[in-house]
Amino acid sequence: MGAELRYVIRNTFTPTEFEDGWKAVLVRHGVESNEYLQHLFEIRAYWALAYFKDKFYPFSSTTGRSESTNSLFKNYVLPRDTILNFFEQYQIIQEKQISKLDRKSYVSQGTTSSTWSMTLYEEEAMAILTRTILGKMQREMRNSTAYVVEEEQGLSFLLRRVRKYDRAEYEKDLYRVTVSEDGQFYTCSCNKFERDGIHCCHVFNIATRRGMTKLPESFILPRWTIAMDAQIDEMLRGHVGKNNMEADSSVCYAIMMSKMSKVCADMSCDESTSSMFLQGVDELVKAIHSIKAGVVVAEPHVITVGGTKQASESENMIEAPHTYKDPPQSQASSVAVGDRLKPIHEKILIQAKKKKEPRKCTICRSTTHFRNKCPDVMNGATEKIAEIGP
Repeated sequence: MGAELRYVIRNTFTPTEFEDGWKAVLVRHGVESNEYLQHLFEIRAYWALAYFKDKFYPFSSTTGRSESTNSLFKNYVLPRDTILNFFEQYQIIQEKQISKLDRKSYVSQGTTSSTWSMTLYEEEAMAILTRTILGKMQREMRNSTAYVVEEEQGLSFLLRRVRKYDRAEYEKDLYRVTVSEDGQFYTCSCNKFERDGIHCCHVFNIATRRGMTKLPESFILPRWTIAMDAQIDEMLRGHVGKNNMEADSSVCYAIMMSKMSKVCADMSCDESTSSMFLQGVDELVKAIHSIKAGVVVAEPHVITVGGTKQASESENMIEAPHTYKDPPQSQASSVAVGDRLKPIHEKILIQAKKKKEPRKCTICRSTTHFRNKCPDVMNGATEKIAEIGP
């Protein structure tokens, strides 16, 4: 019964199809009154795939993606870490992810993929899609050769799988593909395009059958293009993309805090330095608000204290709306950060700080000898022998 229920869960595309298949399995095995199965059926809209086949969650069938994100943070940050340490480690995580993105961008833009077929639209896709998405598309094109059209009714086609292949998404053999009147839109009963953003092998089978030579715009999701990949790369580096894409305010705040955390940590060690830094921040904030208001910014008024220029204390800080603030800093010593993965430069600094102390004599604490050759012991033994005599 378990195998039959798994088949119904994974291979039904509509709520009605799922409900009919679920009830048929329960009736066949005589477990209609099972309370556990009844409860599962009542909450089916929260877990049965047929209820969100048309939702966009690309290439995700389990919780693996969220678990991998949790694992990434656990390798760099511990619950006992301070906020400052968290921002420093978060910046390292960002650099790691940008490095991965750089490698993928190089593969997509700097190298040429091999073609799987001789179709013209595959060559077009090579110039538009990223390498990862192109590879997934080529796999769907290859799998499309395992199907034949069993029934054709106008612009509706029923396909049957005639050959098994590895890593098939579904165990079903029949799929229905529908084409729009203008031939620009293809839909399949498996809803792969709605879920993953690329068309399935069933659509490519019909598209090739109908003699498609150029990719329709409906086949290309901007999210998977090389141009969008470059825009995302610019956004991650703090720039504005070609379509004036702006990072979310919370993301901008995290980026700014990660860059300023080390500066603040160094400045807070000295009272005069921190005072100068805060006054400089006040001047900068006022200048930014003046620029936003269209006011010409005058030269900041400075005074000289001890040969060092400082901003005037009479200037008042203009506070930005919706300002994010850190919690008050505690004077207590921070907790231990624990054993976590560290970047190589941090490991070198830690090793440099750990200077090996020379061994000392346990009696006189001298570093020139050990306990067995300590002069105090030797002198004491000599005096004792002299007292005893021959």
